[in-house]
Amino acid sequence: KIDTFVDGASVKKIGGLPFQIYKDLISEPIVISNQETIEATRILNEKYSPRMVEFAGALSLAGYLKDKNRQEGDTSLCLVTGGNLSVARYRSYTANQ
Repeated sequence: KIDTFVDGASVKKIGGLPFQIYKDLISEPIVISNQETIEATRILNEKYSPRMVEFAGALSLAGYLKDKNRQEGDTSLCLVTGGNLSVARYRSYTANQ
């Protein structure tokens, strides 16, 4: 079963090259919930982005915020991409937060 909430990241199988990069760089995966994705998207759209960042584009920030192994002085990079989220869909998930 594929959860299509984050439609830009909804795939049956990760591609070969992305998987190899992931395998070489990541020691522990971080699983992100839809609610954590919404919160990261809200932070980006309300505080930092002049454009509407989509849910898939906010996954790196959601992972950063959830990372319990991060330590002071560590270097992190969050790649934020995509601008295909409709304002109506965004507001439907963030209206009560």
